[in-house]
Amino acid sequence: MAGDAAEDEDDASERAACDSIEAGLAAARAAAAAAVAALQAGSAKRKRAEEGLEERRRELEEDRAEAREALAEALEVKAEALKVKDAAGVEAAEIRRAVAAERA
Repeated sequence: MAGDAAEDEDDASERAACDSIEAGLAAARAAAAAAVAALQAGSAKRKRAEEGLEERRRELEEDRAEAREALAEALEVKAEALKVKDAAGVEAAEIRRAVAAERA
């Protein structure tokens, strides 16, 4: 009987140790799952940020292209205005010469 009691006590001690180990493993699994979830959330957040940056880069490139087009058009208009100004200057000079010739 004393042997049975000692054996029962050893079995109970082993069960308690196993239960403690299993609880530790469960806690470790939960911590690992939480770490994986945090990594996945961080990865998803990084991916969204990268996608946002890429979208912003595309928008900026489109804005630059539009600005270059607008500048090219403005330069064309300026060139045309200079041609008109030069033509008007020539015409004004001809009118002044004609008026001067009439007065003379």
